[in-house]
Amino acid sequence: MKTFLDTEYVPGQADWIREHVIDGISAPANYKDQAKIDAYIKGKADKAYRDSAFNSTFGELVCISWAHGDGDVHSVSRQLAESEAALLEGFFNQIQDSFPTDPKFDSAEWGIDRHFEWVGFMILSDLRYIWRRAIINNVKIPFPIPVDAKPWDKNPLDIVNYWKCDRYDSASASMNVLCKVFGIEGKEGFDGSMVYDAMLAGEEKKVREYCEDDIRRTRAVYNRLF
Repeated sequence: MKTFLDTEYVPGQADWIREHVIDGISAPANYKDQAKIDAYIKGKADKAYRDSAFNSTFGELVCISWAHGDGDVHSVSRQLAESEAALLEGFFNQIQDSFPTDPKFDSAEWGIDRHFEWVGFMILSDLRYIWRRAIINNVKIPFPIPVDAKPWDKNPLDIVNYWKCDRYDSASASMNVLCKVFGIEGKEGFDGSMVYDAMLAGEEKKVREYCEDDIRRTRAVYNRLF
């Protein structure tokens, strides 16, 4: 049974992270006006800090959503001030509890990890993000996470790599593009670039619903492919 997975993340909230990622930013030497220098540095610093969310050493998870096969979509999420460790613990517990009983396997012998067949868009990044953040937060990982999988592996199955013809073809394998060509309802009015601002505004529910909708879109694309 396939398990569809998606995550949402933001820049790390510790002061040292912002200081680290903006260290060394300066204006070009030909800038002489102090106001322009300050504006340049601020713009570069803000972008560097926001972009640090993509690096799981510095970013933080705010939502993880999943679904087993055609079953219900589940998620765990948090406010920025709440614990990332608690979110990860909730994910590890709930994703196992929500897995349907499969009589083909003796769970006592094989363990529930044998059932996970991961599917997603850039799924390796999602799995590695969860793995790294669990280690950083000292949260026990109760089942193997295939962080060393190859892009061409079938488990986990990365829809981006499955669809694209070559390394120059990534633009045709985005979720929005595939939803459009397959006639599936795509993202409307909200995307991943808006997650951090939504979290700053306390809109945890909006981010969670967006992440859950990405699971539904991923599953619909997968069902067209297989």
